[in-house]
Amino acid sequence: IYAAPGNPGIALEGAECLPLKADDIPSLLQFAKDNQIDLTVVGPEIPLVAGIVDEFVAAGLKIFGPSKKAAQLEGSKAFAKKVMKKYKVPTSGYEVFTEQKKAMEHIFMSKFPVVIKADGLAAGKGVTVATSLVEAKRAIEKRCKARSLVRREQQLLLKSSWREKKPLCSLLWMALILFQWFPHRITKEYLMKTKGRTRGVWARIVQHRS
Repeated sequence: IYAAPGNPGIALEGAECLPLKADDIPSLLQFAKDNQIDLTVVGPEIPLVAGIVDEFVAAGLKIFGPSKKAAQLEGSKAFAKKVMKKYKVPTSGYEVFTEQKKAMEHIFMSKFPVVIKADGLAAGKGVTVATSLVEAKRAIEKRCKARSLVRREQQLLLKSSWREKKPLCSLLWMALILFQWFPHRITKEYLMKTKGRTRGVWARIVQHRS
């Protein structure tokens, strides 16, 4: 078992950590070829969004993960919302903007709390749950300053806050076998008092079955 780049924890389990970055697709591909790797399992979102699965498949290597196109569901929340709306998947209301001025105008007509996010990957820290107009305006200014909304793909996503709590059921489909994991609910409100900037704090709530 090889891990790139790995960590001391997985090394204790017998994996050999490699001096390769998770997003260095050419080097990872070459290593897999040179060492005749039977299966590559991708964890981080960045290489998935960059198309590592497509590259490995094109090279005739086995790899577990979504294609570059499918990974956009995680890489772009605007794209994910568009897909959910098209296929009538329950989700909160949303608007996508490429101009700061129009985003500001929308805020004045919004009902708080409002979720503000710059489109793209942010390691779970790119969201602000604004509970007031002042907080929302500050968040929009910050997001627009951090990412130029000039190109079409640079977008700002404004969502209504959806607080309904429903259990989820994670499913993994692999080798024609369906594994059902524990029903669970994921929340990012832990230690946040349900508002403000997210800090990558996650909590997974699972009902124990005795």
